[in-house]
Amino acid sequence: MGLNILKLHFAANTIYITIFGLIINYCAEYLPNFLTNTFLYGKFDNAKDKDRLTLKVPKRWFKHFYVFGTLWVSLFLVISTSHYFQVINTIPSPIKNFISYFSCDGNIATVTAAESLVALLLFTFQIFKRYYETHYVSVFSSSKMHIGHYYLGFFHYFGAAIAIVMESPGFSHSDHFEAAFHTRDISYKTLIASLIFFWAWWKQYESASILANLRKNKKGVVVTDAHLIPNRGLFIYVSSPHSLCEIIIYVCLTIILSGNTTFPSVAAWVIANQIESALLSHWWYQKTFKNYPKERKAIIPFFL
Repeated sequence: MGLNILKLHFAANTIYITIFGLIINYCAEYLPNFLTNTFLYGKFDNAKDKDRLTLKVPKRWFKHFYVFGTLWVSLFLVISTSHYFQVINTIPSPIKNFISYFSCDGNIATVTAAESLVALLLFTFQIFKRYYETHYVSVFSSSKMHIGHYYLGFFHYFGAAIAIVMESPGFSHSDHFEAAFHTRDISYKTLIASLIFFWAWWKQYESASILANLRKNKKGVVVTDAHLIPNRGLFIYVSSPHSLCEIIIYVCLTIILSGNTTFPSVAAWVIANQIESALLSHWWYQKTFKNYPKERKAIIPFFL
């Protein structure tokens, strides 16, 4: 099998967020501002710092990830559905060749068409939900993020979609599975993982709504962009339930795609990134609010 560019990129992201995250967590005070500002953003950023060496964009530009993501993933969903239900006989050559570039022509089918399509459909649901949240639910402050975070957001959805189809029948150069959808290929594992996915999917939306409502009045009008303490839903147990749900969602997709050797690198990146973000958020809340619930954990109830 050839060199898998996606695996390398997501692995590099995971190593970066893990190592640099540890440095930021325990040695930030010894680092120059321009370096910490490439990593920290939003409420974690030092508002007093005006370092011109860091290029930043508004945090509300998170919306752009999901505009791109909905279009990109929908393209693969339409192509996969059309192929697996015999509407089109083959995957268009330009798309197949484009995907093979990221595996250096070494991609083989490792999952069934049904497993791939279910995972792709669930991933599409997730991106459309995030699109709705960022455009119609979330209330963004005037904070900013480093341009590097902006790039990673686009790459994540670009790469995750390819990681799903890269080792799917019809898209690969060596198909061990038939490129056709059969319900018999949907296992109990896939059904259970899908149910857990939808639980996390809904709870993540609920958490986003709880945060947004803290900044709105009873009529739904935004009255502040200040950070307040949420005390409903999964926030009772953890500071970042949306991060917990994101991890559960990607673990479920990995389970559905068991056999796929590329998507676990996507999940590993998500887990590392969400844990670091949750820890920073938890520590920030504890430092900012003296009455912050002491029993509340960062991301894993009763544990972390």
